[in-house]
Amino acid sequence: ISFDNIFYFIEYITFISLTHGLNFFKVNLFKTYYGNKRYNKIVISTSEKIISLAIKSGWKEKDLIKICLPKWDKLDNIKKKKFKRKNKSIFFFFTWRNWKEDILDEIILKSDYFQNIIELINNKNLIDSLISHEVILYFCLHHMLDIYKHKLNFINSNVKFIQQNEIFKCIMKSNLLVTDFSSIIFEFMYQNKPFVMFIPDGEAHNNKLLYSREYFNIINDLKYDRIKFMNKYFSIKQAVNKIIYYI
Repeated sequence: ISFDNIFYFIEYITFISLTHGLNFFKVNLFKTYYGNKRYNKIVISTSEKIISLAIKSGWKEKDLIKICLPKWDKLDNIKKKKFKRKNKSIFFFFTWRNWKEDILDEIILKSDYFQNIIELINNKNLIDSLISHEVILYFCLHHMLDIYKHKLNFINSNVKFIQQNEIFKCIMKSNLLVTDFSSIIFEFMYQNKPFVMFIPDGEAHNNKLLYSREYFNIINDLKYDRIKFMNKYFSIKQAVNKIIYYI
């Protein structure tokens, strides 16, 4: 629901935010996108850290609906089933960027974020490996960036665009995740599946000009290893080599 939705002015309507992940990276969302100025109550996991972050961000304990992460129950059920897969597959999903106001679309599309994602997917060594091993690459843009989908140019014939409602199916069935800092990482961890973190704009010099402070800080925390993860890469060559290793 957008901030200017008319229903916000009706006092007797209760707005409940259903957060979808662990919010491990984007903790400021408890103040902004999932903030108590926008919603009356919020559904969160029962992690003490997450509860503490919500309270520090201005939420009152009585307004926290603590019910763990329901979609992980579905992952547990999926583990018990055996899928007949025709092909192995890789899921490419990069989280959104909170662009500063008045940034033109043409600048956004020329940013390191988009250009390096395209260059990674169009990498010849990656394409050759996908073709020779008959691996499908499923790609989906975050819904906040979906308006740019038709402006992206992929020469990789093994790429299949998927819709937003197919994301969970890819989380369940794909063998490898390639992302930057989406909380989908934790769904793959939970299933004991590998992931490769590629930060497409980690080496960009204009992040401070393009992004909100929060996203600028997240990228820097990853870049300077203040957030520690395995398989974290900033160069296309290193990311491609690791993906091919898993293939």
